[in-house]
Amino acid sequence: MRSALVTGGSSGIGLAIARMLRDEGFELTLASRTREKVEAAAAELGAQAVTADMSKEEDCVRVVAEHAGRYGGMDVLVNSAGIGIGGTVEALQTKHIDLQLGINLRGLLLVSRESIPLLKQTKGWIVNLASIAGTAPTPGLTVLRRDEGCGDRADAVDERGARG
Repeated sequence: MRSALVTGGSSGIGLAIARMLRDEGFELTLASRTREKVEAAAAELGAQAVTADMSKEEDCVRVVAEHAGRYGGMDVLVNSAGIGIGGTVEALQTKHIDLQLGINLRGLLLVSRESIPLLKQTKGWIVNLASIAGTAPTPGLTVLRRDEGCGDRADAVDERGARG
């Protein structure tokens, strides 16, 4: 049985990727901050729902552990969780910068770190998503531009670890 963990899997591109993976025969874990949304998406797909805040280390660790506990391993990690808070640099509040970097960058790295040992066993894949703001200058999305440019790729994982 192949399995995938999709962060940000309750809506948008994350949910669309989860649907595609389900159609390809993958067992799924969907993670999202909003319980009602992630439970509804999981019910639609016959997936495991995990309510989690990807800006919190303990939630990142728990999401991977729950997936591994249910499926015994992992073949694909999709890092789709992300937020964008617009505004000019001079108007940015520190709490918004911290939240955005916490989810979009730190969370991506923590979930990847926890998943890599499982993905090494299956020679699996990590798929990191970013918005267009991560690839081109977008007025008002300065923080989004900086953090998402760090994670817009797919990486194979083998016994040496993640590699691009």
